[in-house]
Amino acid sequence: MAEYIHCVGERLLVDPTTRQLGGNNGTDVIPLMVVPLMLDPMDFRTMMCNISVPIRLLVLVQNGREAMLSLYLQELERVYGWSGRLVVSRHPENIGYSAAVNIGLRL
Repeated sequence: MAEYIHCVGERLLVDPTTRQLGGNNGTDVIPLMVVPLMLDPMDFRTMMCNISVPIRLLVLVQNGREAMLSLYLQELERVYGWSGRLVVSRHPENIGYSAAVNIGLRL
């Protein structure tokens, strides 16, 4: 899990050890990324480790209860939540993809 946690930090330009924030105001930055998550976080982990540009604000919407996903999101919040560059919204029931994206856009 540590490798994937690290990938998220690289995309957010956040160093959890020094609590340093990298500059994310350039034109080669994803301004907002909303990711609805439903089941196993493996696809999300793979995506985060393969994105090659920084993300200004990452909004993760947990769409339903899944134990492994919940643990992963808790760890992400623990490590990066202080930065203001990661927001996690949890929904115990699957509210659907469109509703999850809309919630993410409103945060």
